Amino acid sequence: MAWSVLVLTMGGSSLLVWLIQRGAATQVTSLMYLVPPCTAVLAWALFDEALTTPSLMGAALTVLGVALVVRQTQATHQQGAMK
Repeated sequence: MAWSVLVLTMGGSSLLVWLIQRGAATQVTSLMYLVPPCTAVLAWALFDEALTTPSLMGAALTVLGVALVVRQTQATHQQGAMK
């Protein structure tokens, strides 16, 4: 179990650093906000935990916020490339 935790933590952190080096930091780090909703869905699928209305609403709001940030960042980069 400890091996799994260490490997996953090191792998996830390494992936985050690699993505930040290759892309916009705002776009990459905004994806970190998707961890709790993804965890809730996985807990529901794997462990039969309840997905309550407030948690689903929070997940939807989080996904919407991240989508807006990523979309805005992409639009900014495209405008900068056209100049």
